[in-house]
Amino acid sequence: ATMLISMAVTPITKLISSWKEIVSARQAYDRINALLSDDVRRQSRMQLPPVAGSLVVEKVAAVPPGHNKAVLLDIDFKVSPGQAIAIVGPSAAGKTSLVRLLVGVWKPAKGSVRLDGVEISEWDHDEFGPQIGYVPQEIGFFEGTVAENIARLGEIDPQKVVQATKLIGMHETILSFPKGYDTELGETGFALSGGQRQRLAICRALYGMPKFVVMDEPNANLDEVGESALVQAVAYLKSQGCTVIITTHRPRLIGAVDNLLVLRNGTQVGFGPADDMINAVRNLQVVAQQGGEAKPASEDAVVKEGTNDAPMADAQEPLPDETSSEPDIQVSQVEETRAPGENK
Repeated sequence: ATMLISMAVTPITKLISSWKEIVSARQAYDRINALLSDDVRRQSRMQLPPVAGSLVVEKVAAVPPGHNKAVLLDIDFKVSPGQAIAIVGPSAAGKTSLVRLLVGVWKPAKGSVRLDGVEISEWDHDEFGPQIGYVPQEIGFFEGTVAENIARLGEIDPQKVVQATKLIGMHETILSFPKGYDTELGETGFALSGGQRQRLAICRALYGMPKFVVMDEPNANLDEVGESALVQAVAYLKSQGCTVIITTHRPRLIGAVDNLLVLRNGTQVGFGPADDMINAVRNLQVVAQQGGEAKPASEDAVVKEGTNDAPMADAQEPLPDETSSEPDIQVSQVEETRAPGENK
């Protein structure tokens, strides 16, 4: 009798102990079905015109996937083709979160992010990806040659590859690699310095001269020569009618942009011409202190900008001469300050 009872109860016991895995598998199945259904709907859409670069961000709030707390609130600005803006702010201000919205990695929880009038998250990924350039903070390369990585593992156009590398001053450096453009990269490939990794990532973003370029801390590991090349590249992109969005913590890159977007604690502190925004921050002398007298902003209301860089799995240590000693931008924790003529 005991054996019969045990044989009857064992399957039920196993079912109960595996119930969590069964629920997880069912949820995963539902997500895959939703993803495949969404892909079918996207394939049936009419192909949109090529990206021109007109960006409009309206009253945007962002909540990271899997969380319920907003990391960005009420972000509102516009960028026209041929313009460049820099996003600055202290560490954890929301710069990288905003970048993820701008390239469609995240969908806004509220508001809209539109490129040429189309919600970015609604663009077909296969159609949208080749038309934009993106430099993330965490830089990685696929197993393949330098040329294949720059061409994003697609069909290699040698002219476009060389054009991208020359824009950032990387052509001669690549020719010095063991096999030039055919040098293998990846975990088992050629070891790159931090500055070389950064510039190759920029080359990849500039491949094909996309009209919409977003770069998250692109000069974090660049030396003075590399940073000068980046400034010249931004100027050239603007002359070609490209829209350029950059997050940065170094003052030199600020001179290459038209407008400055200042973030703090996930909110927009100000947006306007770079010179006006910098002067507005510098000219503000006091910050209201809760429960005390106002104090000079320079004493205890200055927050040093951080890069928010996460460790790279296969990153190599930067060479001693490839980290700029240029001081970081300092952004005061001021009450909301906007440039003259700006609409919130």
